[in-house]
Amino acid sequence: MVLGGPRSATTWAANWLTTDTTICLHDPLLEYRIEVLQRMTFDGKRFGISCTSSTLYPDWVNQQKCPKVVLHRPVKDINRSLRELGLVELIESKHYARLAAIKNALFVPYEWLFERSRAEFIAKHLGVPWCPYRHDLINQMRVEPMWRRLNVGKDAAQQLIKRINEAR
Repeated sequence: MVLGGPRSATTWAANWLTTDTTICLHDPLLEYRIEVLQRMTFDGKRFGISCTSSTLYPDWVNQQKCPKVVLHRPVKDINRSLRELGLVELIESKHYARLAAIKNALFVPYEWLFERSRAEFIAKHLGVPWCPYRHDLINQMRVEPMWRRLNVGKDAAQQLIKRINEAR
């Protein structure tokens, strides 16, 4: 599991961590309810998520028996990026409280993803095969969601909106 706030390179991480042996879904809670996500498999591939919404479900995250990485980016930087996209900004104290509720995770600055030696450390922590060539290749790309093409499931979105409203 890779967790972080919006605009904290979770999309980049999902692309980097998806290989011939692994699948890393980006923000799956927009499309799938937790109950559905729990049952998913991918033909023997190692399965993970890189998700901004999962911090709204700290109990669920903490129950998962897997390595976790929390990508930290200062809220002022997140909010600047969200503003530029016309999206709702985070409330700093609540965002940090949600991150603090995540247990047994490796907390790293999100910039570490883009530094080869630190990215290797993250990959090893997650148990994902390290390929410096793949890392360098993706590091040359701008990777972010295509907002108009995001798959959003009605039930999942309703569950997520309810959780967001509860978290305010």
